[in-house]
Amino acid sequence: MAVKALSYIGVNSDKLEDWSDYSEKCLGMQRVDRGKGALSFRMDDHKQRLAITGDTGDSLAFVGFEVDNKDDLQTYAAKLEANGIKVNIGNSSYSDKRFVEELIHFNDPQGNRVEMVYNPMKDTEPFKPSRPISGFKTGALGMGHVVLHVKDFNKVVPFYRDILSFKISDYSNTPISLCFFHINGRHHSLALFGSGKVGFHHFMVEYNSLDDVGQGYDLVQYKDNAIAYTMGRHTNDYMTSFYSITPSGFFVENGWGGRIIDPSTWKSHETFEGPSFWGHERLYLPENERMKFRNKRLDQARDVIDKLNLQFIAGEPIQWSPTRFSQKSIEISQSDLDDLKILINAFQDDVDYMLRCEGMRLGIYANDIKWIRRIGKKLNDVPWLWEPKNANAVANVIYVDEPFPYEYKVFLNGTADHRFYDWCKSNTDKVRVGDGLLRNFKTVSYTHLTLPTNREV
Repeated sequence: MAVKALSYIGVNSDKLEDWSDYSEKCLGMQRVDRGKGALSFRMDDHKQRLAITGDTGDSLAFVGFEVDNKDDLQTYAAKLEANGIKVNIGNSSYSDKRFVEELIHFNDPQGNRVEMVYNPMKDTEPFKPSRPISGFKTGALGMGHVVLHVKDFNKVVPFYRDILSFKISDYSNTPISLCFFHINGRHHSLALFGSGKVGFHHFMVEYNSLDDVGQGYDLVQYKDNAIAYTMGRHTNDYMTSFYSITPSGFFVENGWGGRIIDPSTWKSHETFEGPSFWGHERLYLPENERMKFRNKRLDQARDVIDKLNLQFIAGEPIQWSPTRFSQKSIEISQSDLDDLKILINAFQDDVDYMLRCEGMRLGIYANDIKWIRRIGKKLNDVPWLWEPKNANAVANVIYVDEPFPYEYKVFLNGTADHRFYDWCKSNTDKVRVGDGLLRNFKTVSYTHLTLPTNREV
């Protein structure tokens, strides 16, 4: 008996045209007209991955999980009823509506409608994305993942863990309570968010290419108040993503590069790093709430530096992977540690600055000459200062129409692996790209570069 994948999601909303515009133009899904005042969307060979019911409410209508065998439906039904959960058997008409052979449905402890399905129907016609994307990462991993608001962890976690047999990947208690469940190799197909609310937080779709995510990011930015989280990378599932706001007010995570685990050997554990290595600035939150997450990332960096420093003092050889997803380690010297401390402390100052990758170096730009001289002297002994008199004439910099707002910079020598270059290539709103960096790209075309957001790398 096993649940093996997230099969589909249903949303209660009567904003049908808004959802059609969002799902097609922003997400790249294929609309399938079902009639009767409802919408259906494909992401792959499945006949239906996302359904919009046409009903009012702007809420989660149902979430469908696929099981291995037809007999699993009866086994789960018996287990649920033994635990006091009412189970309904879907008739043929209901199954046809969901495009599955058979299903059962019930409510979790918070009233969310859960459906377990056997044998989702496949379409004979190839999937046709509504914008040029390489496709979605689905197959055995399922549609993606879904995240629910939770009011009472003590009721909801045991329901999914003990009754439905979902496996906990990891969990966190700070700065927010989160619990992540896997049912296949995807790091999580379900997560519970301890917000004290009841409802739908977001669902995630994963693309086959980072460029698909970046292009979606570009498209969404043309809309007012359409981005909930800026581009970032999560600490537990390694997903590079941004979150867009749906017509119903909850979010969709647009991701790439998610972690694949081995369920047979994976051990659940508590995480302490915070949700993101970088980015994922929560634009929908007030400034004081955003600061909690920014401070968590800074605390994370300080902890790493402190641990490395203790190793150095103890005379231990230091091999450090900059992030968990790095493929190789680098050697850290005492001077490197000192430089890191200087940078972390400096970046907390109330100064308007910009970081820019320039080939194999990092440029720090600012208008505060005393601040940037202090960094330059400590890191380079002699600061290399630059004052652009005619920014458009500088050979190593791509500038478009707007004037460059910073007067001075210093260089930090260093190296970056291909992952950082890939990120820069897909985040030209955050990084100003020079000739040295461009030489590391196979092909690239920039028609417009915007100034980066303050304090974003």
